[in-house]
Amino acid sequence: MRRNRKIIVKVLSLLFISSLLLPTASANPSWWADGQDAASDARAVWVYFSNEYSALFNTEEKTVAEVQEMKDKNIDIIIASLTAADMDGLLNQSAERTKRLQQLINAAAFYGITVYAGYWEDRFNGSEDQMGKYTKVDSVLAFNEQNGSGNADFVGVVTDYEMHGTDRTKERFEQWRQFHLNLRDRIGSSPLKLLPTISEPDDMIAKCTNCDSSWKQSNGITGTNPYTGDVKFFSSFNGETYADGLIGMYYYGSPATILARAEDDIGEANAMSLPVPIIVGISAGTNSIDPTLLTHRDINDAVARVEAKRVQFPDGVLGTMFWKWDQPGDSDDEYKGVMSNNYDVTEDAFVRSGSFAGTNYGSSSVVEVKDAPSGTAGADYDRIGYLKFNFDAYSGSSVSTATLYFYVKNDVTDPQVSNVPVTVQGLVDDNWSEKTVTWDSRPGSTGGSVLGSVSVASAGWYSIDVTDYINNGMTDRTVTFRISDDATLDRLVSIEAKNGAANGAYLKLTP
Repeated sequence: MRRNRKIIVKVLSLLFISSLLLPTASANPSWWADGQDAASDARAVWVYFSNEYSALFNTEEKTVAEVQEMKDKNIDIIIASLTAADMDGLLNQSAERTKRLQQLINAAAFYGITVYAGYWEDRFNGSEDQMGKYTKVDSVLAFNEQNGSGNADFVGVVTDYEMHGTDRTKERFEQWRQFHLNLRDRIGSSPLKLLPTISEPDDMIAKCTNCDSSWKQSNGITGTNPYTGDVKFFSSFNGETYADGLIGMYYYGSPATILARAEDDIGEANAMSLPVPIIVGISAGTNSIDPTLLTHRDINDAVARVEAKRVQFPDGVLGTMFWKWDQPGDSDDEYKGVMSNNYDVTEDAFVRSGSFAGTNYGSSSVVEVKDAPSGTAGADYDRIGYLKFNFDAYSGSSVSTATLYFYVKNDVTDPQVSNVPVTVQGLVDDNWSEKTVTWDSRPGSTGGSVLGSVSVASAGWYSIDVTDYINNGMTDRTVTFRISDDATLDRLVSIEAKNGAANGAYLKLTP
């Protein structure tokens, strides 16, 4: 399967090279599309194309592979941010970076992914030179039309996402708005859209060093943090709305906090006479600069909360945006291991033998595994764990790889036992419930197969390849894993349950 995918990549690469040499006809750009996945909205990813070029996009094969992986992660929109120098060179098709950008756009179109060409300023300082750079959008407009319409679907502008210290002043905010109004005028009747980015509107107003009450009142900003009128302030000027959407960055390590801080902005956007919807940007993965969602469960939770708000406030929220695809040089990657196609455990429990054979442990914070020799009162001490997964949301008919991950909470500290071999078996019987299962009613092992084992010596994540078992379970897309100590070492292994914390078991499926 892996060899076949490499062949496919090479074939696609040849097609993309051809597309650079010939004019292409594209459909007119469409506004922020509904998601390609089972979710209710679209998921965007931010790519610092300029910074990440040498690591991710400097060859055609790498460019195609990156876009293909984005598609595998259910990404629907790519925002490729460009520096002013990059924008100057957009019309020079002989330039290597411009050629790779075109290849990224072509690859995205092949997979049905929208691309926004974004203009990125590292820091907005309101200088005369910077204020004049709105003319750089001319290069994006021309680039979008040179081979027919639709090369870059929209333009998103990032003038600043930090605005440190003395930059947070009412004068700077007013310059920021004027810059975007000029940019809106420059875009004119083009189908391109304007997506300014701001770090949490309420937070920016709160951190303004000289935004006194009279200035806030004159600009329609009322109340205290969270404010009313802040979304309108950052998306309009002198009664004219310039933004098609506002990308808000919400830097928090908790899904509940992200939603709480974004919810006010979403509701306010929805209530505007001309709504300027919010794109909720979140930071995740291995980002060490900003507060971040560290686990795939937190990321999926945050996305689900925003998607639910889109249903409630359809004019107030467009969807979610992940802040950066990768950090070049970071072997952990930013999002590749934490986004869609990871499926949390649906039900988990352990059962205990002997006098506990009728007791249900489905509400426990751990899934316990232990097997004691029969001569040491083992009848009362044996425990077997069960994990059930449902992956109905998976769109493919097979997987190239499937991996089960579970987190062990305890070290094996007994000097007589250095590790416990934990066996994972895939069962046929899924007819059990975590709320009722006991030792006496546990699912049968008949027809099941041993998938592998891991030697548990210390706390941490452990994984087992379960590819064949998952492919055989595609009919009902529900599977059960039996976790046991078949070596009878009489040492307790505690696996974190979904009732525990952030480290519940999950399946990672790769198309």
